[in-house]
Amino acid sequence: MNRFVEKAKKKLDKLSNQQILTIFDLQNQQLKVQAEVLDSIDQGLFILNPVLDVLYFNKSFSILAEKNKSLIFNSDEKYNISLFFKSQEIINFLKETIKSKEEGLNIVYSRNKKEINTIIRIDSLKYFSNDTFLFSIRDITFLKELEEQFKKNESLAAMTTMAAGVAHEIKNPLASISIYIQLLQKYIDKNGFISKEDAQQSINVISDEIERLNKIAVDFLFAVRPLNPNMKLADLKETLEKTYKIVKAESDINNISLKLDISNSLPKAFIDSSMIEQCLLNLIRNSIQAFNNTKRESKNIIIRAHTDGNYIKIEVNDNGIGMTEEQQKHIFEPYYTTKDTGTGLGLTTILKIMKEHNGEITVNSTYNEGSTFILKLPVPSSERFRIGD
Repeated sequence: MNRFVEKAKKKLDKLSNQQILTIFDLQNQQLKVQAEVLDSIDQGLFILNPVLDVLYFNKSFSILAEKNKSLIFNSDEKYNISLFFKSQEIINFLKETIKSKEEGLNIVYSRNKKEINTIIRIDSLKYFSNDTFLFSIRDITFLKELEEQFKKNESLAAMTTMAAGVAHEIKNPLASISIYIQLLQKYIDKNGFISKEDAQQSINVISDEIERLNKIAVDFLFAVRPLNPNMKLADLKETLEKTYKIVKAESDINNISLKLDISNSLPKAFIDSSMIEQCLLNLIRNSIQAFNNTKRESKNIIIRAHTDGNYIKIEVNDNGIGMTEEQQKHIFEPYYTTKDTGTGLGLTTILKIMKEHNGEITVNSTYNEGSTFILKLPVPSSERFRIGD
């Protein structure tokens, strides 16, 4: 239809009044159909200019907005976004998004109305060349409920796997305890007594195995219990520098060069600082241990942190032993380990912590060359408009 109108414009001086009216009628009908289609969808759409005047909105927008006015769009009337939203955080998000011209940003907030809690999400969809921006608004309450249900099911499946892992792990220490108790009984039955040295040897082994059982139980409980993170807007740079200081002496003892490379424009993040510190400590110590079976003349670990779109990326890179492709497939599974010691729950715990932070952990590794573990944390909307790297 638009192509037809463009052609008609070029021949406007040759068209009769009736032909021009017909074109206008056809165009008007098309606009009505488009408006009806846009009003029929359950996703709210609205277009803003830099001073936050609403240039267009559909029916779902006026229903989902904070101040529900149930208005019908009228191009002859001028609306400001403040008519629809009372939250200054939302207004700032919209203003800064238009200023940044960045598509794909979003803000999620809860709204309680008539004792019903609703979760709303606003997305920046399309920036237009005339400094206007198309946004969408959706009710994602049902999606969040599905997500929570999925997490519960995922947690149950993980707990089942770990319970099977615990059953397998406790077999060896229980077998050792049983053997040494039988040896003690055998000495007594045979001689009527047991020497102090024999008794001490058996007691030491039994004590070690009991401690091993205790560690398995503690690690299992930590892996399955709710984490309940204390999330605050925190400076990741401080957490990284603190972690660096903790492990620097350990790396020096092992003749490993440990370096920290943090972007000057690193934004803050909503995190539980102690949990992120735990993740970093585990990863760095894994990297230190990755040099145990190597004969590297130069041993290097680099911790990098920088922004990548809407995420903060923290990388722990080493040139240690690395991993095979098969090992990489299983490293986040409970009780899978490539080390001679350990329960195999370290990376599983990191994965759990990252999920609690709406983040993720991935790994790139080449056998006999090294590994890079990558933590990704979402950048809060309030921090997305800092100067980039």
